[in-house]
Amino acid sequence: MKISLLDEIGENCVSLDQGRRMYDMSFPVLKERQSVVVDFAGIKSVLTPFLHGWIGKLFDFYDKETILSRLQFANTDAAQLKKVNEYIDGTDKRDNDRVQREMMEELFDEDDLADL
Repeated sequence: MKISLLDEIGENCVSLDQGRRMYDMSFPVLKERQSVVVDFAGIKSVLTPFLHGWIGKLFDFYDKETILSRLQFANTDAAQLKKVNEYIDGTDKRDNDRVQREMMEELFDEDDLADL
């Protein structure tokens, strides 16, 4: 499936609601183990709230590798690609940190070390 951001969202991809709309379009395709090509032609700006509503929600179901293997970005300029990659890397790091923290909390709880 190919999604033109310009046609579906507009030239400025800035809001959480716009991101959620992208999520609603792309998630069913990804769920079927298909790829989504996202065309950035004509896009002037991409902001974090947009990425959070779209890619951030995908992290609720998929890991970084799956997201990167199923989402393909076309016609991105260097700044747009950097923004998307930094968002994905940051979200992945936060998820990994959270998982490690939860594992440590469970370990401390099992050993009754939480009372120290």
